[in-house]
Amino acid sequence: RGKMQSDEFGYLQNENRRNRYFVMKKYTAVFAALMIILNGFTFDAFAQPDLNLEGSSTLLMETRHDQIIYRENEDKRRLPASVTKIMTVATAFDIINEKNIPMDTFVSISENAAKIKGARIKVFKGEMLTLDSLISAIVINSANNASVALAEYLAGSEAEFVKLMNIKADEMGLEDTNFVSCNGLTLSSRHYSTALDIAQIALELIEEGDILRYSSIKEKDIIIYKGPEMPVRRIKLESTNRLLGEYEGIDGMKTGWMGPESGYCFVGTAQMDGTRLLSVTLGAQEKDGNFRDTVKMMDYGFGDFRYLTLMEKNQEAGSARVEGSFRKVRGILKDDLVIYGNFEEGEYSTEAVFDELELPIKEGQKIGTLYVYGKDKIVHQVELVSKSDVSRSWIFVLADRIKSLLS
Repeated sequence: RGKMQSDEFGYLQNENRRNRYFVMKKYTAVFAALMIILNGFTFDAFAQPDLNLEGSSTLLMETRHDQIIYRENEDKRRLPASVTKIMTVATAFDIINEKNIPMDTFVSISENAAKIKGARIKVFKGEMLTLDSLISAIVINSANNASVALAEYLAGSEAEFVKLMNIKADEMGLEDTNFVSCNGLTLSSRHYSTALDIAQIALELIEEGDILRYSSIKEKDIIIYKGPEMPVRRIKLESTNRLLGEYEGIDGMKTGWMGPESGYCFVGTAQMDGTRLLSVTLGAQEKDGNFRDTVKMMDYGFGDFRYLTLMEKNQEAGSARVEGSFRKVRGILKDDLVIYGNFEEGEYSTEAVFDELELPIKEGQKIGTLYVYGKDKIVHQVELVSKSDVSRSWIFVLADRIKSLLS
């Protein structure tokens, strides 16, 4: 299912990859939680084959439950090239929605924007495009000059807009991301991101839905104006995403290339039978390596995987004793534990790992993490929250008071 029509994108699949995660404990038919207070102990394990990918940093995730099902050097900082533009668009949508700016608003092209090189649309100083056309040119055609024009319109200058991009990255907790341009047209060592961070940006865009209206389009005509109601010519945009119309279900999202320093990059997303996958590949050195990687990951993710509900919302998934109370802190799930996996249900197990806890603990407070295994390899993790309030027991409070009086 979902194979490319062309043999150019054939793929190989091998076994075994490694990754780092926290310590675990197994869940059988009757769940027995390990009561342990532990934080920070890591080991190598992740249930995935070696897909023989060309990118130096890659990731594949299922988007409904934010479950990563393949990763390789996903936290390695890379030059993202034009993949940068997904943050440009995400930041632009924030401003447009906050200020309620109509998409048919006309934007004038500045001299600065008009002279931007690289991938671009044919537009001159003083000409105008609608906001919708600018975003179309950025997402579909990867136009560098359209990115600068959008940034200048929304923030007054590219520099100010880039500040907003970095503020958004900080707010999203993207510690390995920093931008110096809005279009990725830079080789600066201060312009970087990772497959993991880029996936988080792309996931937000997918969840909000706006990006797919543009990224799913293979060709689109836009109109250049001399002034409002004064069209001067029509431009055809052609998508840089070669998988559109070639791989079943593909509807996004963004390519990137700035020479060997960045390699060929691609953020892809596809939906089949109600399942949406998101892929990121950065740093492929051969032409179309980014697309070959995407096909391999999508084929893997749409292969033998299916949804399994292992535990239900509010089900107790572990407990621990905390100094100062005779009551156990009981961890429950905020939502159903649903796995997108390729094992049988009986081959999955779970383990509760608790944070370093101090009393009092409030109901609903995060107290730890539940790790999920498939064939003894970690495949997913979800938060555990406290089932109820837990305070210091009266005898410990009394002991503290006596101790203070005697000291």
